[in-house]
Amino acid sequence: MKQAKTKRWVLLLAIIALFFLGGWALRQYAFTSKETPEWRGKWFLTYYYDNKPELLFSGQLEVLEEAPFQATLELFPPQSKRPEPIELTNVSEPKPGVLTGTLIHNGYKINGGFLKESFEWTLLGTDSITGVGQCLEFCAEGTNRGQISWAGRKIVEEK
Repeated sequence: MKQAKTKRWVLLLAIIALFFLGGWALRQYAFTSKETPEWRGKWFLTYYYDNKPELLFSGQLEVLEEAPFQATLELFPPQSKRPEPIELTNVSEPKPGVLTGTLIHNGYKINGGFLKESFEWTLLGTDSITGVGQCLEFCAEGTNRGQISWAGRKIVEEK
């Protein structure tokens, strides 16, 4: 009689432990499977105009905060040895893993104004970016309304 009662208690405790362990595992799965992509960090980016691939821009994007979006972007214009700070405006995340906005090149003027380009970047996994864009205003000759192709990868900092 005493042995049967002990078995019931052990069985009851085992069922309760499995119930809590299963709940914890389910919660862990639910939270990790719905995480939004992580933009925060440093990224190496390149882009070019599809009709002028020799105009290759490259540089570094550092995302400091995601909400509200705060980042710095420095690009090396084609054939330049100095990076140019780029102003990011109207940045939004219309869906997880996608950023859209406008770049303004305040370092130089083309045809009397600052070059303005749109972008749409998409995260591929956790460590690369692809994207498209378009020249909007004050474009260099031959790039008016030209399509832009973006590529990038996350910079892994060694500790």
